[in-house]
Amino acid sequence: MSTSLRSPSSAGETESRLLQAARRLATDGGYEAVTIQAVADLTGVSRVTAYKYFRNKDHLLSDLVIFWSAEAIAALEREAIGATDSGDPALRVARRLCFVIGFLRRTPRLLSAVLSASAAPGGRGSEPSSMVIQRYMGIDFGGYSIEETTALTRIFGYQLQAMLLALSAERVTMAEVEHDLHYLTKKLIG
Repeated sequence: MSTSLRSPSSAGETESRLLQAARRLATDGGYEAVTIQAVADLTGVSRVTAYKYFRNKDHLLSDLVIFWSAEAIAALEREAIGATDSGDPALRVARRLCFVIGFLRRTPRLLSAVLSASAAPGGRGSEPSSMVIQRYMGIDFGGYSIEETTALTRIFGYQLQAMLLALSAERVTMAEVEHDLHYLTKKLIG
């Protein structure tokens, strides 16, 4: 199973159907609604076949993030978010990440499900957040080493996840998130 950033259409037919079924279940019923059996039933494949693609529901939901992220990135590119903030790269990154957060929050049960899966022992955690976060931010880390780029994108991934959790729990506002992302970006990447 590759963790490259891809769209559902680039996955194999069965894998794509399983991911779409998981998305439908999570969107309607959240984390608890997604089981390998329910996904298999919805797609008309056996549970054994589903397990050939995903070792458990957390793995399935973690991979779903890849597809969902591809949609968010496409929306970012259509809207050209941050394109006019070239004089302040930190502001550009903050606006892009806020747009992504808003995009993800449109489907709260799905968001809750993928956040739960990323925190679960059977999930993939922050993998492949490095590639996704870098694409969300729309920046090139050309002046940084691979090690520095990896650390920066991991830090942004942690922050993005923490902010999504705080927003979901209504502990912070979107204005506070945008302010904090701008501040974080200025401190981390100048």
